[in-house]
Amino acid sequence: MPEAPAHPCRFPMCPGLLRRGEAACTRGHPAPRAFDRARRSPEYGPAWRRLSRRLRRESGSCEVCGGPAEVVDHIQPRRQGGPDDEGNARVLCRRCHARVTGRDLAAQRMPSA
Repeated sequence: MPEAPAHPCRFPMCPGLLRRGEAACTRGHPAPRAFDRARRSPEYGPAWRRLSRRLRRESGSCEVCGGPAEVVDHIQPRRQGGPDDEGNARVLCRRCHARVTGRDLAAQRMPSA
């Protein structure tokens, strides 16, 4: 009897394949907390870390693409005076966060005419 075909891993964007009976991919997917840069940065205080953790837990998915919630981003960047509160925060995946941050930095570098 032929073997059942492999099916894709359930973790978003993982190329891993699972055989019948396997519960998890062997790639060792990181927990969303592994990407919490604010946890290691001295410029973010405990209040922001608590807010970030709560928003990622409650949301669970990126507000742009629906992928896994990995980063809490300031809508108005802190360097432009954005506050550390819930009204200025959005939950994003790493890819969307990189895209949004890159777009913000590029806009900031463009000379105003």
